[in-house]
Amino acid sequence: MKTDQFQNGVDADAVLYTMLISAALTGEHRKFEFIRCWEHRKIAKYLLKGLKMVIKNLKNMAKVADKLIKAGQGNLIDHIYAKQLHLSIDYYKKECAIVRDMLSEYREYVCSGHLIDTFVLPRLRTEDELVDYRTLPGVWMFKKPN
Repeated sequence: MKTDQFQNGVDADAVLYTMLISAALTGEHRKFEFIRCWEHRKIAKYLLKGLKMVIKNLKNMAKVADKLIKAGQGNLIDHIYAKQLHLSIDYYKKECAIVRDMLSEYREYVCSGHLIDTFVLPRLRTEDELVDYRTLPGVWMFKKPN
C-alpha cells in the first residue's frame, strides 16, 4: 500500500475499501505461519482484532445492500455489490480462522513446557521447535471458549 494514496484529498475510506474488496476477490489466503515469540503473538492478536472489525463493517454494508435488494429498489449493480460483500465476508472469515489456528498452535507450544522460554528468557523458537503442537500426542489441548 502506498502512503501517497491517502494524501492530496483522496478519500481514504474509499481507497481502503477498494483494497480490502480487491484482496478478498483474489481469493489468495495467507499461509499458516508459526508464531516464534510473544511479540509476534501480540501482532497476530492485533491482526485478528482488525480482521474482526473488517468483517463487522462488511456485514453492516451487506445488510444495507440486502435490504435495498429485498425492497425491490436494487438494480444489477446493487446485486453485484451485495455478492462482492458476501464473498469478502467469507474470505475474511477464513483469514480469521487461519490467524486463530496460528494463535492456538502458539498457545499449545507455550503451555507444553515452554513458559520459561517465553516469559523469563524471551527468545525466538528454533527451527526444531516449529512443529504443530496441536497435533502432538500427549500434549494438553487447551481450548479457548468462543
